[in-house]
Amino acid sequence: MKNIYGRKIVYTAFAAIFLTAFVCALFLPSAAHASQPMTARVVTAETGDVYLEWSAVSGADSYLVNAFLSDQKISDDIFTTSTFLLLDDIVSRGGEYSFTVTALCDGEALSSAEATHSHTATLSAPSGFTFSEGRVSWLPTPYAAGYEITVNEIFLGTVTECSFDLSDLIVLSGEYVFTATATGDEYNLPSAVSSFAFFYTAAPLPPYDILLCRKGRSYIASWTPCTEFSPDGYVYRVDFASSTLVFATTEDNFADLTAHISEDGTYTIYVACVKDGVAGSFFSREFIVENGVPLL
Repeated sequence: MKNIYGRKIVYTAFAAIFLTAFVCALFLPSAAHASQPMTARVVTAETGDVYLEWSAVSGADSYLVNAFLSDQKISDDIFTTSTFLLLDDIVSRGGEYSFTVTALCDGEALSSAEATHSHTATLSAPSGFTFSEGRVSWLPTPYAAGYEITVNEIFLGTVTECSFDLSDLIVLSGEYVFTATATGDEYNLPSAVSSFAFFYTAAPLPPYDILLCRKGRSYIASWTPCTEFSPDGYVYRVDFASSTLVFATTEDNFADLTAHISEDGTYTIYVACVKDGVAGSFFSREFIVENGVPLL
């Protein structure tokens, strides 16, 4: 009986040890795999696509990936069962990136690895150009620090705003070509040059002299004709005693003002050229009428 009982005691001890080991292997996988080495790296395919890949960890049912740019987290937690991840949507701009990969089993961490990547990207070319009232504008380029601009191959400098006033630079009618290149930093390389052609209609220059003469009982104002082009006509105005006596147009370089000069005093005559429906700036002169005679 002692031998029989002794055997029963030994068998019971072995069974308890086996059951304990089985339970540990089943419910404590992290203890079995915590020491597994794990590596990660960033690779660029021949197609230009950028991937993060890492070594598989035995017992892992998923992997958690986090992305950082200059130590700032730039993505939500990414869970995957694969051992690689396409990064094209994450590394959309140039900079110093880092990635962490954590192997998980039932939500518990088994192992982890890190990888870094210095990424350079070429900025998108500026687009969406418009020209209005002497100012050219365009849409912002993502991640651009500034824009190098030219007009008709003349370098105008680097600006940070997405518009530039050309009204002091273009004074003659004609076609102009404006270019802009987005600039960045050591990681975000300059874009291709964008060109924008537009036609500018300059306001015509005004006459440079006006005369007022009396012929018989008539008062005639005349001015130097436009010689740089054939104007559509002229617009003129006569002011007297803080009032406008007439505001009219004529195709000739003179106008009969007899109906508007009826007394002595100081008259101011304004004249501007009109071309393609655009009136230029006014040239003006004052005349004193004394005893019915115009004096300068």
